[in-house]
Amino acid sequence: PYNNLSSTISVFRWNSVLTLFAKAWKDGILTVPLACIEGRSILRFANKNEESHGGGGDEQPYASSSTPLWELTSIAEELSYAEDLKRNTLQNRRCARDLRFFLQLGRKPPASLSSWEAWETQIQTCLPWTSVPGSNSLDIEPMAPEEGNLPAFVFAGIVTASLFTFANILAPELIGQSLFGPPNYIVDPSELNSFY
Repeated sequence: PYNNLSSTISVFRWNSVLTLFAKAWKDGILTVPLACIEGRSILRFANKNEESHGGGGDEQPYASSSTPLWELTSIAEELSYAEDLKRNTLQNRRCARDLRFFLQLGRKPPASLSSWEAWETQIQTCLPWTSVPGSNSLDIEPMAPEEGNLPAFVFAGIVTASLFTFANILAPELIGQSLFGPPNYIVDPSELNSFY
């Protein structure tokens, strides 16, 4: 769905997060973003029965319904994101992440590799992943310029909701009283003034 954005740097938008949760609240369905990896597979076939029929490739593809004449000899695959990554033109972190997941999980390791760890190491070293902005594990996506002060308001709203929740729901269970109501004394203060 976002293949056209592969050359633009991905930015974080709170509006997208709010839209996602609003749709989930309204419809009761949480949508998961789809990944789309464009590519081209080149299959090469050889005609195994060509010599026995003594001629060119204009024969019927099958001598009988159960005996194929063609045999697959090689498969080559070109992935557009991988080519962009090799040319250092892939700038979108999500596109690079989708390509990495596709290569790690969507392809079985060749028989020459003994483990999944070796396959992941080969995937990590075969392409220049660090050339994509924000692709390192501790990188944070930059905020979209049109967001403005929305992150500050969202953070203030989360803090206020957390404080309100603690004060009215959790605090009475923990300390016996609400933080915003009148104090709830275990012993009345007037009884504390008398000494025995």
